[in-house]
Amino acid sequence: MSSLFDIGLSGLAAAQRGLDVTSHNIANANTEGYTRQRAEFTSRRPEYTGYGYVGTGVDVAGVRRIYDGFLDSQVRGYSASSSELETFHSYAVQIDNILADPDAGLNGALQRFTNAMQDLANDPTSTAARQTVLGEGEALAAQLNSLDGWLRGIGAQVNTAIQGSVNEINQMAAEIARLNDEIIHSPGIANGDMPNDLLDQRDQLLQQLSQKVSIDTIAQDDGSVNVMVGKGQALVVGVEVTPLTTYTGNGVDRPVMVALDNGSNGMVPITGQLSGGELGGLLGFRERMLDPTIGDLGRIALGVGQFINQQHRAGFDLNGAAGGDFFNLGGLQWDAIGGTTGSITLTLDDAANLTGAEYELGYDGIAWSLTRTDTGQAVTMTGSGTAADPFVADGMRIEVPVSPAAGDGFLLQPTRTAAGDIGLAISDPARIAASQNGAVGDNANALAMARVFDEKLFAGGTESINQAYQRLVGETGTATRRAEVASAAQNNLLDHAVARREELSGVNLDEEAANLIRFQQAYQAAAQVIAVADQMFQTLLNATGR
Repeated sequence: MSSLFDIGLSGLAAAQRGLDVTSHNIANANTEGYTRQRAEFTSRRPEYTGYGYVGTGVDVAGVRRIYDGFLDSQVRGYSASSSELETFHSYAVQIDNILADPDAGLNGALQRFTNAMQDLANDPTSTAARQTVLGEGEALAAQLNSLDGWLRGIGAQVNTAIQGSVNEINQMAAEIARLNDEIIHSPGIANGDMPNDLLDQRDQLLQQLSQKVSIDTIAQDDGSVNVMVGKGQALVVGVEVTPLTTYTGNGVDRPVMVALDNGSNGMVPITGQLSGGELGGLLGFRERMLDPTIGDLGRIALGVGQFINQQHRAGFDLNGAAGGDFFNLGGLQWDAIGGTTGSITLTLDDAANLTGAEYELGYDGIAWSLTRTDTGQAVTMTGSGTAADPFVADGMRIEVPVSPAAGDGFLLQPTRTAAGDIGLAISDPARIAASQNGAVGDNANALAMARVFDEKLFAGGTESINQAYQRLVGETGTATRRAEVASAAQNNLLDHAVARREELSGVNLDEEAANLIRFQQAYQAAAQVIAVADQMFQTLLNATGR
């Protein structure tokens, strides 16, 4: 009878375990990140008798997560891409809306200045017309100042957001390391029995981490998982974390940069290696949209200032004096890199040749070289770099130190602050040089200034100021729309990936209800086996008179 009792008891225990697991699934049907579990059963080793093998019952082999690592990795990848594009688009649309706005953008201010200059040409001695030109010139400069301040304000927001994202990444990394430690020291881990709910918690954290930055994971034999960012840089190794940190980069606006903090071994800069997630979106937006937009707007401001000033200096005012500068322009910006102690002189050569890009100027111990930071392309310089014969490249004049040291370097930002620095140079309406020959009533120079914004003075005579701004608006709009479309596509891919994972790993309440009935019936049947065994045993006792 003992074998029958044992078989019944094993069935009872198996059904009980099945009911436990099913109940656990039902209870966690709405728990985010939960992976449904299944009790695994195996028949016990049979016993051999003279008439063949006889079964001895059932054992619970374990409780397994219904999990597919490939699907989970796919969801993390799509999450990283979706979050990156969503972040990029949310910032890009702000710039697109402002630049294209007829009031907040530059189009209206450029047109109003042109119209005012045309009105002056119609009546060159009119004080009212001259005052209107000064007013519209001041308004144009103020609009450039405002756009520059607004864009740099977005840059400050991005810096703050990067710091916040890095802090969240570090918190998640620390929690993943803690869970690694718990998993490693879980009872039964040596026998291959995994703590399923801890694995779910860790996978959920990895999912959340991928929304902050792209990650790669490597599972270890002890149950832990290593997490890499960038180009294989270790963020979590077992129970150890190498946290991210931020530092101030080079340049006028001191951008927030990201590095791995190796403690006493120093920092490892990885800003250029990071992609995906919120952090990748912030860095990508700053690099591919914000900085180029600020640079291009500065290029336009320098073009407005230099081209109008050149034409204004070619004329005469109401007093017969030669015209001076109409606009004031700020200086071109640069910053020393690393341990560089020398300084350079950076001035405007010709706004027609400006690109809006930023550059690195470096000395290797033999010669100076100039490289665009956005493309990595070398830029040809003419001249020798002295005060008498400065380097000339892309609209800049560069005077370098007389005795440079190998490794000296400078970040050149020629247009970075130009839109914020431009201002009106004159305040007396009589000083507007509307005449080309000094004669009272002559309007030739006013007509020439009214045409400046439409003349192809930029890019080797292929682009006007108006066209340059329209191109900036168009490129911004295209990039914003591209990010919007790509974000929608990635969201769809993410939704499909999540749906596939849920089909496999999610809790189906109808299925669990059926399992509940199945295991309940199995429990009742096993209990009946025990009852039958008991009856047989009692019958045997009664038959023997004991």
